[in-house]
Amino acid sequence: MQTILFVEDEKDINNNISTELKAELGEKVKVLPTYTVDEARQALKHFEIALVIIDIELPDGNGIDLAREVRKQHKYIPIMIASLHANDVLHSKLNNELNLFLMLEKPYTSSDLLAHVQSSLEKMQRMKRPFLVIKNGRIRMKIPIDEVVKVDTIKGTKRIELMHYSTETHRIVSHEFPMQSLADFMDLAPETNTLVRISQSTIVNPSFVIRYDGTSNELYLRHIPQVLSIGKTYRHTVGLLFSRFK
Repeated sequence: MQTILFVEDEKDINNNISTELKAELGEKVKVLPTYTVDEARQALKHFEIALVIIDIELPDGNGIDLAREVRKQHKYIPIMIASLHANDVLHSKLNNELNLFLMLEKPYTSSDLLAHVQSSLEKMQRMKRPFLVIKNGRIRMKIPIDEVVKVDTIKGTKRIELMHYSTETHRIVSHEFPMQSLADFMDLAPETNTLVRISQSTIVNPSFVIRYDGTSNELYLRHIPQVLSIGKTYRHTVGLLFSRFK
């Protein structure tokens, strides 16, 4: 299910647009109505958002500043901004800064929104499974980033091992490829927050973690018998992230 974050402080507009969009888009789309900047921030923390529609004038802040926060945290989420004072100059300025999907002039209806919303959701659906493209000589591999289990440098070499879980064969597949550092590898990742560094040389996918041992600072992953030790520099961050697995 895809979630639309709708930020509008006028309750009648919020309720009407939210209700009409839900009716038009069906059960595969959830519309999350919020009325303030703070409520929108909380929603962004707890939900995976596919589209944000933001009113500029909000009771506890500016919608443009909220849009800046969204874009800083999420490079690809489509953003629509609504304003009573929408014009080409404002649209051009915000588009250059925030790569807006759409500038809405108020008042508008759900019918005005519908085609644009459907288009943006289709775009996000296509991007839902970003791929890593890994080159090893003449061989070029395209691996879905959400299938990556672990990435690790191979000791004594300038090579990296990538392990991914193939949803087609239901087996772990291992690949080696040349790379000077994991920093170079992370540049290949379209969304680096999908993978988490647990040591200087090792990165894991949080969705494959089944257990975190805070006493020994170790992680246990699905499909891999190997126990992974957490580096001292990363213990606090990793502990907070994986504490739910205690």
